[in-house]
Amino acid sequence: MEWIREKNISFKLVNLEIREDFAIWKSWDKRSETLKDSAGNEMIFPIKKGQLVGSDGSIKEVADLKYMKKVEFFKLYPNLAKNTKYIRCILVNGQECNYAFTNSSNFKLANLIDTLRNTGINPLEVNFVQTFDKNLSPANMYNITVAKITDKVESNILLQSEKDIVEAIKSKFEEKVGETRFVEIMKSNNITEIRAKEIYKLFY
Repeated sequence: MEWIREKNISFKLVNLEIREDFAIWKSWDKRSETLKDSAGNEMIFPIKKGQLVGSDGSIKEVADLKYMKKVEFFKLYPNLAKNTKYIRCILVNGQECNYAFTNSSNFKLANLIDTLRNTGINPLEVNFVQTFDKNLSPANMYNITVAKITDKVESNILLQSEKDIVEAIKSKFEEKVGETRFVEIMKSNNITEIRAKEIYKLFY
């Protein structure tokens, strides 16, 4: 199956299956350098199996490094970095392909999936949008949102009173308000915090 590597994409999920892909890479500040192992051989990245020799001479299996604390890992392997990608099968322009989501983007997607299911919406029928901004912090570089939900689905999920409040917020504020402010407004209109957060993620 084809892989897609674009960072800004609009997609649908083919299924809810997910596969973790753990690997060792050069650390960010060593990307342009040639790194060698303890035997003097050039290291080929990514490293997904085998053994690594730490700065203290200890030998560890690559698979065992996945859950090692970052401080300990950096101490043993100051030129390396560990990374886990989350592989999902998605639809882009009607074509099935594999996509490797980062930890932060997969976490956000998983939260959206849970929210959709809790509100009775099948996440496999929803369009998602991932955007990328290199100027933001690593945790916020990738953002995932739900694309416009059809009026039919919206009418089945949103009460008319809830829809009226959302429309009132949109008309009052020229710029999109943050989730905290949105929840405050909804709570002042007798909407629970949990419900307000669901509405913010899906319909605002």
